[in-house]
Amino acid sequence: MRLLRQFWACDRTVQFLVLNHLAMMLGFSMVLPYVTGYLSTTLGFAASMVGLVLGLRTFSQQGLGVMGGILADQWGYKPLIAAGCALRVAGFLLFGFCQTLPGALGAALLSGLGGALFEPAMRAYLAAESGDQRVDAFALFSICEAVGACLGPLLSVALFPHSFRGLCLTASGIFCALTLLQLRYLPPQEQHEGTTLQPDASSWREVLANRTFVGFAVGMVGYLTLYNQLYLSLPLEVRRLTGSDAGTGVLLTDATLLAVMAQGPITAFVQTRWRPLQAIALGLALMGGAFLPLLATSAWVPVNVLQATDATTWSRVLPVAINLSPVFVSAMLLMLGTMLVQPCVLSLIPMLGDHRLLGTYYGGYYLVQGSGAVVGNLMIGAALDAGQRLGVPSVPWLLLLGLGAASAMRIAALDRQRRAAPVTTLTAEPCTLAVPSSAVQSAHTL
Repeated sequence: MRLLRQFWACDRTVQFLVLNHLAMMLGFSMVLPYVTGYLSTTLGFAASMVGLVLGLRTFSQQGLGVMGGILADQWGYKPLIAAGCALRVAGFLLFGFCQTLPGALGAALLSGLGGALFEPAMRAYLAAESGDQRVDAFALFSICEAVGACLGPLLSVALFPHSFRGLCLTASGIFCALTLLQLRYLPPQEQHEGTTLQPDASSWREVLANRTFVGFAVGMVGYLTLYNQLYLSLPLEVRRLTGSDAGTGVLLTDATLLAVMAQGPITAFVQTRWRPLQAIALGLALMGGAFLPLLATSAWVPVNVLQATDATTWSRVLPVAINLSPVFVSAMLLMLGTMLVQPCVLSLIPMLGDHRLLGTYYGGYYLVQGSGAVVGNLMIGAALDAGQRLGVPSVPWLLLLGLGAASAMRIAALDRQRRAAPVTTLTAEPCTLAVPSSAVQSAHTL
């Protein structure tokens, strides 16, 4: 009831953006969790090539987000949101019909580029329109993202358990309908008094000159690679341990349910006890440590009873549950780390930069994250291939553990620097509920 009261208290534009985001995340999470299984099993790609496809999708969205942010600041937010959804339609359609690596890379590029257009514009629009209700607006935004990420895999299993193409067509239809609704009902951006949109693309130079912002973005470079393992290494591990992709949907649904139920209490706990950068460092350390269960069981030989015709239901379920337990523990720890990190991250960006250039600052942050993710995903995919080939399955988990530790130490060092030379933009306000990946941002991660 409190959430409903917050929703009805918001401006109508904010209400539209929140519901629009829920539908976007629903369509997105219907497809992305199953891309890894489709590419590796149906098309027969190596794990390194799957990592390249997913990394390119992330980079084209996050890395090119700076372009979307600049264009949003120049042309307004509505055109960029609608254009991005239209590109996402094309990308998902191509995913459904591609049979080769170039086709998969093209689909990844188109779907990611769509996100690069709408993601900075949508967040900047929400920040600009919510005013003194920004905390409530971003809280609703984050919860709708988690709900969409939770429902998407469930609908996928219920509607198209064996048809990846059917998933892609359905998700494309969702984004097509959203594009039409945005063009019809989303109000054009209203320019606020005392602000002017930048007439050219030179605004990115101002972003690069902001050393505090750049240092923060670079310190977060490992975050997206760690979070993306929900869609790369963990689904591959589910297949290795069970011989099926069915557990992937259950895995992601449980992770997003945890986010829906625990995000509010965790954020309230963080607000009263830790500084924003301190909470981010602890969350990154937890995200890296999430791969310790997989490291400890990397030599685990799965008990595969899925093909046994004489096995009872219980004798099938119990071994599968035992096989998957390390993956589920890792996924839950990864999501807990995300819930510590992400609420503080994007709420800091408006405080670090110029409010006239919100889209550009969000885009700049995504550029750094996307660049790190494309390299990180390719490395983890190559490590998965090498570990399987050489009989050393612990290699990718060691890399991810080290990446989380390095990112956590960098943010902790930045926190110490800020304490030694206080900067009000980083210390004046506690972290607030903002946009979590969601996973899945995600990634996050739309």
